[in-house]
Amino acid sequence: MKGDIFDGSRGLACGYIETDDPIIFEATSRPWEVLSEPLGTKGFYNRKHYVATKSVVLYREHFSAPTRLRGISPPGMLVVVVPLQLGERTRYDGHDPQPSVIRLSAPGALDAIVDADSAHFILLIDLDFLQRQLGQDAEQDPGIKALMETANRRNGLAVEPETFSAFSDWLDQILASAGPRERRCDAKGPDKRGIIRKARPNAEKAERLTELLEHQLPRRLVELCRPPSRKLPPPRGGVSRSAVIGQALAYLTDASVPIPSVGDLCRVTGAKQRTLEYAFEERFGLSPLRFVRVYRLHQVRRNLAAAEPGSVRVAEMALTHGFRHPSRFSREYKELFGELPSQTLARQVQRLSAAPLICSSAAGSKPSRTYQAHISLSVS
Repeated sequence: MKGDIFDGSRGLACGYIETDDPIIFEATSRPWEVLSEPLGTKGFYNRKHYVATKSVVLYREHFSAPTRLRGISPPGMLVVVVPLQLGERTRYDGHDPQPSVIRLSAPGALDAIVDADSAHFILLIDLDFLQRQLGQDAEQDPGIKALMETANRRNGLAVEPETFSAFSDWLDQILASAGPRERRCDAKGPDKRGIIRKARPNAEKAERLTELLEHQLPRRLVELCRPPSRKLPPPRGGVSRSAVIGQALAYLTDASVPIPSVGDLCRVTGAKQRTLEYAFEERFGLSPLRFVRVYRLHQVRRNLAAAEPGSVRVAEMALTHGFRHPSRFSREYKELFGELPSQTLARQVQRLSAAPLICSSAAGSKPSRTYQAHISLSVS
């Protein structure tokens, strides 16, 4: 993959990302912090068709195999999920998907299972941008209030089937007009590891796409949230446990912090040990410490895969991420990924000089991370 695909002169990027390698999938999914776990025996394959401005990212995503996704949603961004093709195993935050239901969530934990041949639209909207677009009407507009409440509770919004279809079609038309033309790649083996194809829209098209995403989209979301839409129950654990997880994730993702103990996490979050354990088990199906170790192991794997030949040693990389016992680290790494860290380093996974979603969005340039699950659009 070559270079930075973000066209800074126009503030817009669009194209396709295709890969059958979970490492490349995780790297090109940033600003998501994704820990992917392919399920079953079917080969992993992920495909994104995206268009992004500096404040809004829209992409359609397809998975060929059942995949468990854990991690952290983009800091400072509202997440909107519009399901298209769903399987029996698909889950969002522990909820079974339902027809004509759009899911909204404030920054926080990611927990999903996508079934084979699942597809959905994802919208990432910068919250500072949304504040500027909608803030002046927040106190008077019931649609804006419903949007905020739905996102903060991380639950679903059931809309009329005709309205849902019209919104899905509108998003599809935006991607179709962005380009490039759709064509499946038949490459296999190393040539199929990761493929990025990008479009170069002219100034007129870029202006039109920016108008759709940055001006029309916020208002269309507000319209979706107005009656007769109805909010569904929040995910398991409720808002208070989501707040505990948010505080813990902010601490865990600080690279300078060693692998913490349960006591460390309780002190940071102000939660009792049982509350902390329940929150992580309900959200991720893992204990707090297991989640920490899995998260750090994925970080090591991505860094090993992206390293220049001869530029890093496995033991040094492990120590940097808090693993102080090399033999235990290697054993855990192989159990999780099916290969030794030295094998990952030797494979020379195609190095990524840019992750399209992060290079095209405002989240990529934000130095701070906030995982507190709350959105407030107030009158300035």
